Amino acid sequence: DGRCQSLDIAMCEKHDRADDLQLTIAPETLLSVAYTSGSTAEPKGVIWSHRNLLHTIMLATNEFHCCDRDRIVYLTAGTAAAVNHPFLALLVGAAVLPFDVKEHGLDALISWLREEEISICQLSAQLFRSLARMQTGRIDLPSLRLLRLSSEASYKSDFELYRKVFPRHCLLANSVTPAETHLLTTYLLD
Repeated sequence: DGRCQSLDIAMCEKHDRADDLQLTIAPETLLSVAYTSGSTAEPKGVIWSHRNLLHTIMLATNEFHCCDRDRIVYLTAGTAAAVNHPFLALLVGAAVLPFDVKEHGLDALISWLREEEISICQLSAQLFRSLARMQTGRIDLPSLRLLRLSSEASYKSDFELYRKVFPRHCLLANSVTPAETHLLTTYLLD
């Protein structure tokens, strides 16, 4: 129906060089630079290497029991940490589905999560609060097994809001993930 964006790998250009697959990339090689202001309000660039990203994905895969049956939302108006979702999905065989919050709005997000059978959803704490406060009762999301809050501090009131609004079978992961060090700690709540 055109709502879901997808990439057809079969349609990608093929390289003429047969040795492309022989390329060796050292773990310390620069992968990307993430620009963030963090809590300082001063913009800075944080260098991520291939090793950093793979280590972060390994931690998330193990901590959140990610697998090929998962359907992970990628919020295009989300957090810098959400950039890892496509890599996580590719490495475990899961699906990653983009949703543009700015284009579709928070009102459409809940029904989209249900329709697309999303199992893992990462939200900034601020976006979570806005979404949860819009609800009048418990949200019916039968496939959602993990809601992960990130990007800023979470509070007891966030946990209470989660318990009031999100399905009982869904776990809440409160993660501390500064751009400089990636995943530091995660606390799972049910």
